[in-house]
Amino acid sequence: MGDYRWLGNDEVTLDKVIESLRVDCQGHLEGRHVLAIRLAWAAWLIARLGGWSGYQSQRPPGIVTFYRGLQIFEGIFLGWKLAHP
Repeated sequence: MGDYRWLGNDEVTLDKVIESLRVDCQGHLEGRHVLAIRLAWAAWLIARLGGWSGYQSQRPPGIVTFYRGLQIFEGIFLGWKLAHP
């Protein structure tokens, strides 16, 4: 997947990247439900980047799909970080 030491204390920046990739905003919710929705949405995004189509008839994404998706996301994040110093 890569060495994530370059992330340092940039969790806030990573959150901004995830939010900037979001196309549809569902509104504001409060509590743990929001965290579960964000985690599910992030997993869906990484799986889609890894090549999972998301159809109901297709099997759920596996470890290899998530690995590929994280590699692609890492490249996107590095590019975004270079463009926004």
